[in-house]
Amino acid sequence: MEEQHWDAATLRELVRRVDTSWRGEDVPDDERAAFRRQVRARVAPVVQRRLLESVGSLVDADGIAIVADALLDDGCSEDEHRWLLVCTDPWAYLADWLVAVVGRTYRRADGTPRSRAKELRRLEKALRSEA
Repeated sequence: MEEQHWDAATLRELVRRVDTSWRGEDVPDDERAAFRRQVRARVAPVVQRRLLESVGSLVDADGIAIVADALLDDGCSEDEHRWLLVCTDPWAYLADWLVAVVGRTYRRADGTPRSRAKELRRLEKALRSEA
């Protein structure tokens, strides 16, 4: 049976519970696994497409889900984490947040200067327009 998409309220409730888990309310492993499945199905394709366009690199959907799960834990005091609780489309914002974090990580790991990345995007656009 195919799993139903979580709505914004379900995501917000998980974010809230992760935010307060240090006070004793643990999020069960099966719920975290369900969250990672939601990320793979809903967010990973968006992140993959945008990172391919912006940095020219492919990324793994399972890895994106793992990073999303880690962001919820590590970002408990960050503005991005709180914004997930109040924005109108937390799934879209989660995709934006992942693109920013993973893109920044790629640039640091790759050592590609920003101007080189822009040049790569211009080349990719030119190639697409020729096709």
